[in-house]
Amino acid sequence: MLTTKTPFALLAEEFLPRIVKTWVMTTELTSAQAADVLVNTAIKNGFLQDRGRPLTGAAINEWGIKNNTPRWGMQAAMSMLLENGWMPKEHAEWAACASILTLTIKSKDCELLLSLLPPTFDRDVAAGWLYAALENDAHYRTRKKRIPK
Repeated sequence: MLTTKTPFALLAEEFLPRIVKTWVMTTELTSAQAADVLVNTAIKNGFLQDRGRPLTGAAINEWGIKNNTPRWGMQAAMSMLLENGWMPKEHAEWAACASILTLTIKSKDCELLLSLLPPTFDRDVAAGWLYAALENDAHYRTRKKRIPK
């Protein structure tokens, strides 16, 4: 089955696999320590119930290589990046940030989403990316309804 992704989704996917690596590089943690922090942050924020087994440092290193970072890992890494003052610079980073925020908060209210961003973010730039993420989500949901099961 062929699925058509929007240009926004393709742009976000350029950075999504690198989110965890980007976060790890902003810390002085070993891969094993980063894995523990990532899991604990995901559980604390409700992105993950419980893994049931430890996450290895090798596993998080492999995610970016194999392009299979789980959603909870992306959410936890983005949460920590934003808490630590990271700000998107490239278009792919903005698209990924907006995409994860809209998926995590599950709101169509752009003002609410903007209020959750650090005050250092340019509100006009962030609003543009958030609206694009919301439009992308609406497009995805419309297409999903049309695909026969």
